[in-house]
Amino acid sequence: MRQLRQSLELIRRADPEAIAYAAAFITLIALATGSTVEGFRHALLSSTDFVWGPSRALLLRQDPYAISAEWSKHPGAPNPFIAATIEPNYVATTLVFIWPVAALPWTLAKVIWAIIGILCAATIATVLNRRYLESKLVTGFFLFLALMISAPARATLDNAQVSLFAVAAFLLALDLADRRRHVAAILLAASWIKYPLTFPLTLLFLRKGRILIVVEAAVIHIGLLLFLAAWLGQNPVNLLLAPIPFMGQLKTSGFIDAFSLMQWLGVSSSIAPFVLSALLCMAGLCVTLFRQQSDELLTFSILSIVSCLWVYHRIYDLVILIVPLCLAVKRVQNYASICNDRWVAKSEQAFFWLSLTMLATTWYLLGQTLDERISQLFGPSIVNVIYSVAALSTYSAVFVGTTAVMLAHLSKPRTHSAGNATS
Repeated sequence: MRQLRQSLELIRRADPEAIAYAAAFITLIALATGSTVEGFRHALLSSTDFVWGPSRALLLRQDPYAISAEWSKHPGAPNPFIAATIEPNYVATTLVFIWPVAALPWTLAKVIWAIIGILCAATIATVLNRRYLESKLVTGFFLFLALMISAPARATLDNAQVSLFAVAAFLLALDLADRRRHVAAILLAASWIKYPLTFPLTLLFLRKGRILIVVEAAVIHIGLLLFLAAWLGQNPVNLLLAPIPFMGQLKTSGFIDAFSLMQWLGVSSSIAPFVLSALLCMAGLCVTLFRQQSDELLTFSILSIVSCLWVYHRIYDLVILIVPLCLAVKRVQNYASICNDRWVAKSEQAFFWLSLTMLATTWYLLGQTLDERISQLFGPSIVNVIYSVAALSTYSAVFVGTTAVMLAHLSKPRTHSAGNATS
């Protein structure tokens, strides 16, 4: 009884703000643990999108594209790659980066890949925290917990997808770009395994001192292509083009991408999704060309949203939206910039709130049976409202963020040339 009274007295004397922070983190830890365990458990049971099969076929000097083509001729036959829904729609050279896991037996490989996914999530949070925030343990831990609670991270573990691996490889490449160029090129080449997601992000390397890393990464893939062509006894061009028949999904609807949005809106035009996709790509290109070098995180955030929207993407690819979350955390740490009266700051403020709305809806209210549960509890109309808010905030964030970058470029002080200064 005495110990209970002492404990209550300590709580009474404690700082209420500290208690609130502790309670919040305990809640986040509990939610992240539950989400991770659920994803891990489903990974051991299914791993429906695990690229282990096609990668292992290459390792054993078998053509995964020919195997899949033959399988498609026999409806009802079991998937030769074991994983229920996997098809060889990956470029052959990217599958080489999975060989260390593909060499393992199926059951062990599932366990190892799930562990790698969790480690990749920790890597993503750590690199973002060290590169863009104050590198405090608490902010890095918060990013990790927020990511692991999200539906995209859980879906990535559940389906044994490569999204976390690709994003972690890209972030490491970006972080090492100015220190260890050759290692950065290898990591960038590895990140291209999820090319619809990481190709738009590669625009961050289009600046002096980094462009050679992109060239070196491309050379790595050319070398791997020549090696695999000799390994399988095939023509390199045919091997490079082999995944195209299996890439039909890139033109179908996914989660919240341009094609999915047009289908949800009931737009019958087949051109409309491509027009929207082209506008998104133009926004990403403008951000890249006119960005200020000192504000890389804003550019990275906009490109990460564009990468989720321009072609087919399922819920698991939205793990990349941890980058706008990182920007939101940075803006909270520097609250004065949110309240600034300048037009540039106001547009960044709008991007801040749109990003939070986007994350709340896409990460925590939609996907991975969450929308089904909400529909059962509150009716399907609520899910439609949530999807509408998610779509509006996500697409608006791209164009508002692009506006912020353009305004910052236009408001940048102009320097006069020496000739003009002396005239």
